[in-house]
Amino acid sequence: MIRNFEDFLGVKDRLLYLGSIIETMVISSVKALVERREVLASAVESQRAEAEKVRKELDEKCISLIATHQPAANGLRFLTSAMKIAGELEKTARQTHNLSISSLKILSSGAPFHIADIPELAYTAKTMLRECLDAFVKKDENLAFAVLAGGTRAAILKEKILKELLAIMETEKKSVAQSAELLLIACYLEMAAWNAVNVAEDVLFMLNVSNTVSPNRESCSVVLASK
Repeated sequence: MIRNFEDFLGVKDRLLYLGSIIETMVISSVKALVERREVLASAVESQRAEAEKVRKELDEKCISLIATHQPAANGLRFLTSAMKIAGELEKTARQTHNLSISSLKILSSGAPFHIADIPELAYTAKTMLRECLDAFVKKDENLAFAVLAGGTRAAILKEKILKELLAIMETEKKSVAQSAELLLIACYLEMAAWNAVNVAEDVLFMLNVSNTVSPNRESCSVVLASK
């Protein structure tokens, strides 16, 4: 009988690899805007494909382990949490891919744009992603709870960016299209932060720790639906 499902078939290592791919995607997409380098945003397409491949491999490994070894409580919690976390990470990969498309639209237009506090929001989302995976690896409930609080910070920062961009759209008509894409980018980054919150909640489930924190979740669904 397998007792340590965490190390078997490299489940933990593959999850960390998946996280590193998505972190690179976030960095590349936003850095493309800051440095005006379209090639960085273009590279995100292949990174998304790799993320989808790794997520599929993880699901297959976890399902196979559950079916063939019928793990007890701790092992089952680990494997089901790993699958849920992989799903959240792949969701972030899709959102970051959309972010890169918006970045390419802005850069290809050649028009001036105001990036606002988007780099700061990207840093917040990236940090939360790294911390929720650290909480998973280290089985650190305190770190997981810290990530839960980060979602509200990301939402507040997104609202600040929204106000800045709306003010620009009112006064600089030539920047309306670019500002609209930047607003979408801010929404994608906020959603990535909330995905990290979901991962932190999965970590608490894995650790069998009661979650008494109920973050005030903000949503960009209306903005994205109207695109």
